[in-house]
Amino acid sequence: MFIEKSGDPTGASSNILIRGATTLGNNNPLFVIDGVPTVRQDVFSSINPSAIESVQVLKDASASSLYGARAGNGGVIIVTTKNSSKAAGGEKFKVSINSNISVLSEKKQRYDMLNAQQRGQALWQASVNDGSDPNSGYGEIYNFDWNGDFNNPVLNGVTVQPFVGGDTSVPAGDTDWQDETYKTGYVYNNEISVSGGTDNSFHLLNIGHLRNTGILKYTGYERISAKLNSNFHLFDNRLRVGVNTQIFTSDETLLLQMLVVRQHQV
Repeated sequence: MFIEKSGDPTGASSNILIRGATTLGNNNPLFVIDGVPTVRQDVFSSINPSAIESVQVLKDASASSLYGARAGNGGVIIVTTKNSSKAAGGEKFKVSINSNISVLSEKKQRYDMLNAQQRGQALWQASVNDGSDPNSGYGEIYNFDWNGDFNNPVLNGVTVQPFVGGDTSVPAGDTDWQDETYKTGYVYNNEISVSGGTDNSFHLLNIGHLRNTGILKYTGYERISAKLNSNFHLFDNRLRVGVNTQIFTSDETLLLQMLVVRQHQV
């Protein structure tokens, strides 16, 4: 089994391979959550871990024989959520609260970039190596103070022109685009579960809130999910009546969406 994370907070873009990358056709697995089949991976990703009782993986002939052609190539992931008092540890009533905060940063992976003056020094050196006057090639951007001797070049200093090409509507800049693009991201994950049961009934209510501010500016993801399991055993366990419901809503802001909106505003 191979699991590849994409970094997408929804989990929908992650790749789960049960039977291998060389499988012909669609090799995405079939998810069966409490008996309900779905091919949407985001439904599986939206389940809070504390509400899961077990996860079972089927492949090869066992998957095809039970779930047919939909599971023949990609296999099956069977997810069972807590739906009995035995799954709750035999406790009559239980309240569980989980909360954690994670900090995300890309600074350790940043590139060491040149600033505007350092870039000017590199352009001057490249021009001198080619035997061309750097002021004629890049004079609209930089002012190079050097001795003009190609045989023994000496650079006294580089200054950035205040305006590109003398156009006052295009001021020169010295922007660190990594600082302008990235930010410190925070992930808030809060979850509460209330469960209770007897020998003849069980009830589980699980509510989760996930917020990922993202490490790219103007991006973010927020999800609210709820899981309700309730069942009753009647007439000496001859009849079972229950409700198994999962609800989630999410809001995602992509950088591409923000760029499109700003372009229309301009």
